[in-house]
Amino acid sequence: MLNNSGYLSERMLCKDMALGYNDIAAWSYVELPHALGCQGWFTARVSSCGVLDDALKTAEQADGAAYIEVITDTYEAPPMYKKLHEHVESFYNVH
Repeated sequence: MLNNSGYLSERMLCKDMALGYNDIAAWSYVELPHALGCQGWFTARVSSCGVLDDALKTAEQADGAAYIEVITDTYEAPPMYKKLHEHVESFYNVH
């Protein structure tokens, strides 16, 4: 599960990416499988590539399912999204 604290696609379509309605609650998402009754799952919360690599290795060895919450920066985006936001003003121009 990718956790960037909000709705990145929506942020990129806004003039002001910091608008609060694009934020999500700061829950402990890594606990969702347990809360939903998924016993025996491997769960991890990671925020770096090295820790993600370790979690993936552990998940491969797990007897059951795996759920990994990957924490990223709120505004970290692929190049295409960044390019989209660079031109967001054109979406709002009325001719």
